[in-house]
Amino acid sequence: MNRWFILYSFLVVGFILLITSFSITYMQDIIWNNIKDVTVFVVFILVIAIEMQSIINNYGHSKSLTIPVQKIKICFLLLQLIVISILYYLSQLNIFSFSITLIISNVLFSLFGVILFRREKVICQLPDKTKQKPYSEISKYIYNFSHPLFTLALFTSLGMFFDRWFLQNIVGSIDQGFFHFANRLSILILVFNGAIIPIMQKELVGLNSNILLLQRKYEKFLLIFYFISNFLVCCILFNINTIIDVFLNEQYRASYHVILIVVFGTIFRSLGQFQNVLLISMNKTKIIRNIGLIMAIVGFVLTLIFLSPQEMLFNIGLNLGAIGLSLKFLLLEILSVFIVYIYININLKLSKYFIFKLISISLLLFVCMATVTYANGFIFELLQVNGTISYSLFNILIFSMLIFYWVLRYPNIIGFRKEELFELYRTQTN
Repeated sequence: MNRWFILYSFLVVGFILLITSFSITYMQDIIWNNIKDVTVFVVFILVIAIEMQSIINNYGHSKSLTIPVQKIKICFLLLQLIVISILYYLSQLNIFSFSITLIISNVLFSLFGVILFRREKVICQLPDKTKQKPYSEISKYIYNFSHPLFTLALFTSLGMFFDRWFLQNIVGSIDQGFFHFANRLSILILVFNGAIIPIMQKELVGLNSNILLLQRKYEKFLLIFYFISNFLVCCILFNINTIIDVFLNEQYRASYHVILIVVFGTIFRSLGQFQNVLLISMNKTKIIRNIGLIMAIVGFVLTLIFLSPQEMLFNIGLNLGAIGLSLKFLLLEILSVFIVYIYININLKLSKYFIFKLISISLLLFVCMATVTYANGFIFELLQVNGTISYSLFNILIFSMLIFYWVLRYPNIIGFRKEELFELYRTQTN
């Protein structure tokens, strides 16, 4: 069974390469818009290398090797930064050299990760030979658990490809750049979540038999991590103009509303991440797939409505460009989170006021940041002080101090009691 699985994997990769080659050769003008063949293949290899790195990284978390794996990861991230900086200095930085650098870095990370796993003896562990078909049982478990997620990933990837292709062909590269940069900002927050999600998953796995304990732990972790995500979102949401001034140029000034919508939607995307962690911990991957496929179908219809010119789609096209694509994802994220929340609440019987606690966290952070931003704007104008960077840094500093005060004053906001905070402080200082 294990050999058949490997053969099947090679056939899938070969089929994807064949389709890619066909699309480059015969459909280049339609799909790839005259992009060089070698660029498409290099980016394709980069995607595979990134997926390899992700698998190694997640495996390290599952085997309680988070610290050594992250040390290796940081080393190769620094290597990436150094090489990219040198290429930029030598005026040799382009999509090809950038992709090759990331491919080498991710592949080397994967190799060093495997060496670490061998040294710690967490791989190459053979199943119990007393079982008649040990590999068959393992393969069956992997298939039952993973094939819904694989199916969802396939359709989600196709949907994302269609969205970006349609956006490019309807409105061009300017709106494409607007949406891409906004999406990168959103992913920064989600990547931060990815660093803390393994903690949550490690605590939830294996609690299916104790629903009450699972419910309590899930609520406590969700309050903490949702609070952190909302804090990061507010820091970006109220400083978009500064981000545009520092990292972009005047051409991106019109991207303000696109960034605003996408970053705001990150609140729901992060909540969806935490919901999926619970469902995965409960072996409910089929639920994730079913809801995801429904959202993909709805998303396809919304893409056509929001992006199509009026004359192209029975006079109902809105031709909103990047803003339309941002609104589409925001609506899907809200709808998906709402449906999954109902399912989780039916199975776990969440606390009666838990949903109001989540809403309170968002409102508290939003009102605090809005108040700080307004007050600082008034003070800076009164003192006639200029400087967007200093203004934003001052906003974030005051906002952080204010939130820190509220958490210490009312720790139940994030699911803590004062006694627990004091105990945590004593533990860290001793």
